[in-house]
Amino acid sequence: MARPVTDSIWIGQLTPSSMSAAPYRRAILVLLDRWASDGTPPPPSLLPSTSDRTLVNAQDVLAAYPKIPGVNLPKGPSHLPRYDYGAEFDSRGIMSVFPPQPVAGQEYPIRVPQIDADGNGVPGLRYPDVEVPLGTYNGWSLRRAGFAEGDQFWNTGSFVPFARTRAERIPSGDPRLSIEERYGSHAAYVDALSRVCAARVRERLMLQEDADRFIELARSRNPLDPAVPLGPLIPVLVAPGGA
Repeated sequence: MARPVTDSIWIGQLTPSSMSAAPYRRAILVLLDRWASDGTPPPPSLLPSTSDRTLVNAQDVLAAYPKIPGVNLPKGPSHLPRYDYGAEFDSRGIMSVFPPQPVAGQEYPIRVPQIDADGNGVPGLRYPDVEVPLGTYNGWSLRRAGFAEGDQFWNTGSFVPFARTRAERIPSGDPRLSIEERYGSHAAYVDALSRVCAARVRERLMLQEDADRFIELARSRNPLDPAVPLGPLIPVLVAPGGA
């Protein structure tokens, strides 16, 4: 499983996001095979777009992120300036400015996916863990104290679980609804997740065998039980000693 926040090798401020993309990759490989073999077109693109406001300025997303106690936010996205490589670089590929110099006032615009009230991404392929969430899955992770604190760390993202009950949430000041407030019971959580899995199968974005696996795991893990760790139902597996 992905490294916990208490592991000495993990230098992030938050728990790493260990969600696996393997189930969706399997479905996409089937789509690719059918497209190449018999011309069956894949589903429409789910990429975010500026036209429907699912791809927006990073500053807008940071401003909309829920005020979760103890969660620090990135200072902003990386800058992508346009560089000057020399007068003949564009026409002949000859670089004459060493090192290349950023062109004043010229930067490539940075856009990121829009988020919902929980801080989870709105566009794209919404996994069951995001559509029926037990927490917020961030696309970023910040380094903790002693390791260039506040700088972006690795590419795993991070995870902030919901409170399990309203009684737990209110004193903490967490604005996100608790698991109890969202689903009411373990059975209701399983029902909600089952509906999402069925939708992904209809969309051809999940195989039935993976949908069955999600539902089985949801039934075996009651998120209202304090003894059950919160996180993705199907995590990335890391070999012993791996990162």
